[in-house]
Amino acid sequence: RCVRLEHLHPPRPQFSGNELEPADTCILLIDQWLTKRIFHVCHRKNITEPHYQENGIPQGSSISVLLWIIYIYDAPIETVNSNVYVDDTTQWATDSTKWEVKNQLRAESSKLQSWCTANHIKIQWLKTHLLFNEHAHRDQITVNEHKIKTTDTIKYLGATLRANDENHHSTIKIDLKEVAKDIKTRCKLMRGLRKYGIPVSTFQKICRGFIGGKLNYYLPWLAAEIHQTMKTTLNPMEIAYRDYMRTYTGCFPSTPIPLLHAISRFPLLKDRIITETTMTVLSAQANGTLLGSEYAAWNGDGDGWTPLGEVWKALKERVPDTYDAVHTRTDIPARILEGLYKVKYHSSNREKAIKKHKKGKLLP
Repeated sequence: RCVRLEHLHPPRPQFSGNELEPADTCILLIDQWLTKRIFHVCHRKNITEPHYQENGIPQGSSISVLLWIIYIYDAPIETVNSNVYVDDTTQWATDSTKWEVKNQLRAESSKLQSWCTANHIKIQWLKTHLLFNEHAHRDQITVNEHKIKTTDTIKYLGATLRANDENHHSTIKIDLKEVAKDIKTRCKLMRGLRKYGIPVSTFQKICRGFIGGKLNYYLPWLAAEIHQTMKTTLNPMEIAYRDYMRTYTGCFPSTPIPLLHAISRFPLLKDRIITETTMTVLSAQANGTLLGSEYAAWNGDGDGWTPLGEVWKALKERVPDTYDAVHTRTDIPARILEGLYKVKYHSSNREKAIKKHKKGKLLP
């Protein structure tokens, strides 16, 4: 493994002429910062001679942020086109047979290619693959003379999606071992903060955001797995969930699991999966997204392997029949929000409130 070391020497700004504007000063400062940069390459305790860096910026460097600000706000732009990068673009389709699924993907892929051509976006065909719930090496589709071959695994948003062998399987396997490992790493980092004497309420809020946020993001993925592959799919997440409860409560590793749930007041993992999935679907309906419209149009087929089945059962048990729809979420204008922030609340009676309102002391 090679390691590249770069030495950035903080420049001493040298300005001349008339007084420069802040934007010009920033451009000149970065130009001097990126001049005569030196780097070494280390490999197995060997280090090369110093070389000058002609171009490029180290990944994660704060210089890239400054350059982007200059590009957007300050630098003169004469061209009419710019490079656009689209990451993790995914198309998917469901139907009764694989032949029908291929036709849907072929049509959608043709539309996507036309859009990319119109917007000057280049597709990396070597990184473009198909993933069916049943994997077969011979599967492929051809769109506009481009062949898209099948694969047995795809990594998407930190999770690994795996296809079954070709034997009439209806679901795609979800591997969350890396996600569970990251959750346990976050738990270890949070336990290291206890030595600083952070108040319990503050510590638990950090846990809910730093650990619970990561956990809640992936729980809706598992709504179709709670009855099928508990041992293979949910077991790593179950272990990580228990580690989260121990970190949240400060309990010992030997604490019984039922006692952990009682102290932390965390529900069982299956119940939490159903709750988070239901909230995700309701939020999608309120926001008018694709998931919400698909749930509204779903006729109940495939209950038992689709996540929508668990959502339907949860809503049927807990929501009265009088609530037959979810209202679309409406954004509150900024003018109203600013007015609400300026409101001064009082605890006196109605008469005093009316007097204050007439004098303009209650509402802005």
